Formats: sequence, C-alpha cells, structure tokens
Amino acid sequence: NMWVKCQERILLEHGQTARKTYNNPAVRSALVTSVLLPSSLPFFLVLSSSAAVLYFLLQVSFLVDEGVSPVLLQLLSCALCGSKVLSAAAASSGSSGTSGSAPPGSGSGQPSGQSKSSSKKSKKEEKEKDREDGASGSQEDQLCTALVSQLNKFADKETLIQFLRCFLLESNSSSVRWQAHCLALHIYRNSNKSQQELLLDLMWSIWPELPAYGRKAAQFVDLLGYFSLKTQQTEKKLKEYSQKAVEILRMQNHILTNHPNSNIYNTLSGLVEFDGYYLESDPCLVCNNPEVPFCYIKLSSIKVDTRYTTTQQVVKLIGSHTISKVTVKVGDLKRTKMVRTINLYYNNRTVQAIVELKNKPARWHKAKKVQLTPGQTEVKIDLPLPIVASNLMIEFADFYENYQASTETLQCPRCSASVPANPGVCGNCGENVYQCHKCRSINYDEKDPFLCNACGFCKYARFDFMLYAKPCCAVDPIENEEDRKKAVTNINTLLDKADRVYHQLMGHRPQLENLLCKVNEAAPEKPQDDAGSGGGISSASASVNRYILQLAQEYCGDCKNSFDELSKIIQVTAGRTATLWADEALRKSLLNIKLGYDFTN
Repeated sequence: NMWVKCQERILLEHGQTARKTYNNPAVRSALVTSVLLPSSLPFFLVLSSSAAVLYFLLQVSFLVDEGVSPVLLQLLSCALCGSKVLSAAAASSGSSGTSGSAPPGSGSGQPSGQSKSSSKKSKKEEKEKDREDGASGSQEDQLCTALVSQLNKFADKETLIQFLRCFLLESNSSSVRWQAHCLALHIYRNSNKSQQELLLDLMWSIWPELPAYGRKAAQFVDLLGYFSLKTQQTEKKLKEYSQKAVEILRMQNHILTNHPNSNIYNTLSGLVEFDGYYLESDPCLVCNNPEVPFCYIKLSSIKVDTRYTTTQQVVKLIGSHTISKVTVKVGDLKRTKMVRTINLYYNNRTVQAIVELKNKPARWHKAKKVQLTPGQTEVKIDLPLPIVASNLMIEFADFYENYQASTETLQCPRCSASVPANPGVCGNCGENVYQCHKCRSINYDEKDPFLCNACGFCKYARFDFMLYAKPCCAVDPIENEEDRKKAVTNINTLLDKADRVYHQLMGHRPQLENLLCKVNEAAPEKPQDDAGSGGGISSASASVNRYILQLAQEYCGDCKNSFDELSKIIQVTAGRTATLWADEALRKSLLNIKLGYDFTN
C-alpha cells in the first residue's frame, strides 16, 4: 500500500532536524508519493491505526523548509477541507477558459426529436451525477469532521500557536498565507463549540504580536474578526477582546506620534517621491522583504563561476535561489552522439570558488533524473518539491552513440578538412582533430569527450538552460565544528559591516535636515516664461527649487542605497544567528540526553 509506505517513511524521520528532513530522500519521496494520491488521504488517516500521523503532518509543516511546507499544507487541506474546496480553487483559476462553452444541442444540426431525447438523457445523467456527488460529498464531510476532531484531540496549544504564527504571519508568500487561512477556517467550521472557543482564545493570545508582522497579518486579522463574530462569547470575554484590540491600536498610534523621524518623514513626503522610511537604524524585515514571485531566469544571467568536466557543468549562482523547474533546450544537434540521461544536482552552501565542489559528489544532493529520446530538442525538469540552491551541477550521464559514424571521419578544427578518426591528425595542416574547436585544448585522458573540460564547449550540441526560480535568503547549515566557527566568523564580519553602513546612514540625516531648512527659507523660484517647446523634462527640472532636487537625490538615492544594504545585512545576520542558536539548542539537548543515559547506566 502506497500510503502505508508514506506513513513509514514520514515516521522514520520523526524528531530529525528540519534541514536534515528537507534534504533526506526518504521524506522527499514520501511527500512525492503523497502528492500523487491526495484524494485518498482522508480515508487513509481515518482507517490508519496511528492517529498521530495527522498530528505529525501538522507539526512537521512548520519545521521544514519553505519549499516543502506548501506541499504539507496541501496534504492537510486534502484531509481537512475536502476535495470540493480544492476543486473549487482549481476551477476559479481555470474558469475563464471554459466560460464560453455553448449549451448542449445548440447548432448541432440534429433533428428536433433526437435533440429532445438527447437532452432528456443528459438531464437524467446530470441528476444521477448530482445525487452521487451529494452522497460522496456528505461522506467526505463526515470524514473531514472526524479528522478535525482527531486533530483537536492530539494537537496541544503550543503546536497550534506555532502553526498559526508560522503560516498566517511569518510566511512571506501570500499564497501560503491564504492556503493556511482556508485550512484554519475549515478546522474552525468542523470543530465543536468548545474547540472553536479554544481556537479563538489561541488567536487572541497571538494578537499582541501582530504589529511586528505588518501587512502579512491581513489573513490572520480576517480570520480573527470572523471567528469573533461567529463564536458565542460571554460579556466578560467580549470586553477582554475589545480591550486587547483597543490597547494595541492606542499603543501603535502613540509610537507613530512620538517617532523621532515622524516630522522629517511628513515633510519629505510632500517634496519627494516617498517610497520608504530610509532613516531607520533598525530596518523592518517585513517592509523590506517584499514577496518575489517565481519567474523564468536564464542560467547564464545568474551564474558567477562555472567549471567543467567531460560530462558535467558545475555552476555557482549569484546567490541562493528557490528553483521549481528547469528547462533544457538542445540546439545544433548532431546524431553521432546524443544525450540519453540528464542528472540535476544542487548544493546550498556558500563557497568562495566553485572549484571547491568540482569532483566531490558527496557534497551534492540529487534533485532529478530525466531520460531523453533520440533527437529530443527540449526537456522540462519539473521538480516535485522546490529546491534551495546556491550551486548547480548538470550531468550528462548517458548517451545515444552512433559508433559507426563517429569512427569514420572527423572535421579538422583549423582547416575544416575531413580527417580519418585514426590516427586523428589532419594531413593538410597537421592539427590534432580531437582538440577543442573553441579553445584548442586537448584532453589527453579522454580522446573524444562530450564536453571540453577547459571551456565547456560541446561539438555535438548546444545547451541553453532556463530556470523557473526566484532569489531567496538562505544561510549555510551547521553540520560540524568547522561550520560552527565559520558561522560565528561570518556573523561578526557582517555585524562590523552593518555598523559601518549604520554610521554612513546616520550621516545622511544632518544633510537632509540642512536641505529641508534651505527649502523652507528659500523663496519659491519663478518658472521660466521663455522655456521652449522642446524643453520637456529639462525645463520642468529647471523650474524646481534646486534644494528639492538635491533633497531627492540625497534621500531617494544615497540614503535609500545605504538603507537597502543595511536591510540585507541584517536579514542575513538574523538568519545565521537563528541557525546558530538552533544548533546550540540541539547540541545542549543531545548532551543532556547523553548525560542522562550515562547516569542511569
């Protein structure tokens, strides 16, 4: 049974760290298996003797990487929301393509009697289908209610709070927040009164944290308002919730009113294009971490270093990227040797030079293996789960070879004359025909390699790679003492750099205040009456107070650049510090377990 295998694989990894779980092939395979049969999940969970599986899915969903968590959310939605909700979401995205369908029987050219009989049959079929859908729907609703009851029985308050906080507030993806919104809504609707009150209390306990999440709290507030209206509460509870809401609003209004930069921001907003608060010494990681959608990116545009072997391209990316799919286009194909198998590997560690990872297979994770047919010119590598990669390796592992054609004649790279494959020396110019046609390098270990190990040139085909990806902020995992020391060194380096950028940012404030004083003191300059018709933007700029132009350059240019740099440094530092703390906590817990074990024995 596929679901039993899935359960065993997931439970095997219970208690492992999130990073290890993400990279472990067993869990990735289990998740892929789960996605293949999502509709069978409710039946499996009800019939399963282990009721902890559903709770474990909930628990592990906020521990794994952001590339895996949407899949676990999808599984939980399949179990707790039902197929109707999921199909309605899918139909809403594809409704535009089906809205123009013609009614049955119109313009078919059939006789009226035949059309009437066919319409009667179709009506009967529709009624039978609706009846079957209603029966299956009611059965599915009962299953969902039973599973929600099971979840409420096993899930403790802390786990539910972590789940709500992670997906409704911390997630930077609006689609994930709406998915969690749908899941929380159906948990509420399929719960009894006491469980609904408990869920509402949990959400109000998170309410004081909302100011830190800004725009990302929209889905949470929507649910909180709905639950507060729908749940019958005592007068005491209503008063408590109202006081909490008013207290937060009062506190935030007080902070805004007394903010040290409020006056300068108000003045600047009326003079320049005001897109952000660039004078903050502690940049907000919500406002300055916009949601970046997936898009198609050429691999050549984001690579900074490349090394080659006779069958591999090893690429270092500009930064960390979340990759969902890879498209390989094959051009100038020659039938003498064609690719049969492509393996895609990834590595999410930061390296100084990509040569550190060359010929080191143990440091790579295998993402996907694809087979090509002879003569295939395009292949799409759809990854079951998005990967986070700082480095990629594309391996051409197997080939279709026409040995007869390849052993007859070869083309001289210098004079293009036909040369016998043996001995492979041009009789016209004396060149070795096995040298690279691009860089003239000769591989003495392999006479006729698929790729030149010096420049990567391939005489059998031309490969273009396109990634469906987005940039992300990722930090190196800590797996040994050397990684730990490296993380501490990097954090200290980043903190020193952040301090320099901070002082540079604070240096802009006196200049801005000086320019604002000059703007207020200076009389408005009169527009030039003799501006020519071709003046355009230049004449408009000439009529603007020069201090306002300097102000715009200072704030929207120099100040913004310093602020963006500080934001990136703080974001990476926060990630590395969190990773270091998590590793320290894990080390202490393992040490305590070991000491306890030794003591009892």
